[in-house]
Amino acid sequence: MIVELTKEETEAIMEQFNEDMVNAPSHYQSEAGIQCWDAQLAAVGRAGFIAHCRATALKYCWRAGDKDPRTEAEDLRKAVRYLEKAIEVLERGSL
Repeated sequence: MIVELTKEETEAIMEQFNEDMVNAPSHYQSEAGIQCWDAQLAAVGRAGFIAHCRATALKYCWRAGDKDPRTEAEDLRKAVRYLEKAIEVLERGSL
């Protein structure tokens, strides 16, 4: 069975494949455009956010590639991203 897609449907599918799953996954942004990072920082404060980032980086390193060996490098990039966010808050005081 061959299914023909409209231009809009094709573009939507391609956008999903091109999404940056490390730096800007769409499922971490609210409909109002609020990034999850910002909500977390506001909810738990600077020290809590930094602790969360450290723990999450550890988690990504710990299980890198376990779900899917093909995504091991992506998992490690996610760990680095969380450490970069912690450093950003440490150095600038905010995101």
